[in-house]
Amino acid sequence: MIYPGDIYPIGQQLKYRTAGTRHPCYLCLREVKPGKEGTWVHVGEGGAVILARGERSPNGQNEDGAGGMGWFPVGSDCVKHVPAEYRFKIGGAT
Repeated sequence: MIYPGDIYPIGQQLKYRTAGTRHPCYLCLREVKPGKEGTWVHVGEGGAVILARGERSPNGQNEDGAGGMGWFPVGSDCVKHVPAEYRFKIGGAT
């Protein structure tokens, strides 16, 4: 488990969020281009943590637990800062 703030400074991402961003990067909120295979992260604890495959959140829930937020895309700049065990290749955003 890692915390998003350990990868990307909290608050910095808000400067990239713009109206009409349909597929924002989970970390920086810049637009992720749809239609391409991308890198995604699994988010738990109501958005507080990023989970590795099969990892349980601190409260013992797996990815299907009440705090599971689902899958979010990570842009090409931010993915360099996400450790490999937390990255998942999934078909592109639609």
